[in-house]
Amino acid sequence: MKSLGIILVLTLAFPLWAAEDDALKISERIERLHIPYGTVVDVQFQSLLSDTITGYADTGDSSLFTGLWLAAESFRYAVTKSPEALRLVNKALDGVEALSKISGTDRLARMLYPTDSPFVDMIREREERLGIYQTKFQGRDYFWISSMTRDQYTGVFFGCGVAFDLVDDPNVKARAKDIVTRLLKRLLDDSWNLIKPDGQINETFVHRQDFQLAILQIGRKVNPAEFGAEYEELRAKEYDSIESIIFIESLNNHKSYFKFNLDYLNFYSLFRYEEPGSLYRYDYHRGLNILRDTTQSHINAHFNIIETSIRGPNAIRDQISRQALADLLKLPLRNIEIDLSQTVPVCQGDRSCDVIPVIMRPPDSFLWQRSPFRLAGGDSREQGPRLDYILPYWMGRHFGAIQE
Repeated sequence: MKSLGIILVLTLAFPLWAAEDDALKISERIERLHIPYGTVVDVQFQSLLSDTITGYADTGDSSLFTGLWLAAESFRYAVTKSPEALRLVNKALDGVEALSKISGTDRLARMLYPTDSPFVDMIREREERLGIYQTKFQGRDYFWISSMTRDQYTGVFFGCGVAFDLVDDPNVKARAKDIVTRLLKRLLDDSWNLIKPDGQINETFVHRQDFQLAILQIGRKVNPAEFGAEYEELRAKEYDSIESIIFIESLNNHKSYFKFNLDYLNFYSLFRYEEPGSLYRYDYHRGLNILRDTTQSHINAHFNIIETSIRGPNAIRDQISRQALADLLKLPLRNIEIDLSQTVPVCQGDRSCDVIPVIMRPPDSFLWQRSPFRLAGGDSREQGPRLDYILPYWMGRHFGAIQE
């Protein structure tokens, strides 16, 4: 515990606040390294000290991360009105649009990559269990990855909703509307099931009314004529189910921690696009209260800033968020292996007893979706895109949690 105390003293003595220059550098690096085929992936290098790319990782979550990238650059545009941000919004939309079309059925793909990629064999080895299919798309032969989950759809819908809401460009709005409309109509036709090309159900939104409401809320935002009545009908029937769903999710604050990331993204959409005077906001707040009671001590900048977007700035919470983002930048860019099982007190065999400070946490592609009690992780050959910095940073700028 001595090393933990030293790290905490140094962090408090030498705070480093989140800064725009860091966010801009990350956006440049994402475009240069992390979107080789138009969608976001981790990069794998030959070794920790090598700059030679030998492949890509987390390809199965590429649609989720591409949606988050779209949201990050949309928040950036809302803050800066930068032509560069608008260019990247459209580039992210290119990726999301391709993911929404390549199956030919308006069912989302996890990732796509050309058949002449030098890393075809590596990607196949990693993701073959998910189902890989070949097709011709935009005049080129591609492979695409199937077996979609709620995670992937949540990221894409979230990103399209933010782009439509915040980017004052008619072309961006039209593109986001088209993607959401096609994907949501197919989801409804499939009775909220995520169906693989072989006809099997891979995952479902059935009995997850929180996801259904959030997705329909985005649909109503971009295309009220098509989805407004559908959302309002479901809201009238299921508005009070969210509280019990989140209660069950929160019974374990460590296992499958990524569930909380999806919950927060859903709450963002539910609140952001709900009418200001709607009485349903009170019911949504009850679910959010349970989620905050479970996670507010987790030093999670992403979760905190989503609460700021809903409930407004809070001096203590927003300072914690700024420091957490600053600490994130102190972590190595490469996902160096970390094992804290001999460093911090361990409870229940597989988790720390206390929340681990951000600057000590095992790395991940998106740190905020991993448990703050996680003891080990990382692969020193891999490098994540740092969406976990630019998304909460620009969201924080937009909603007043971060001032440049």
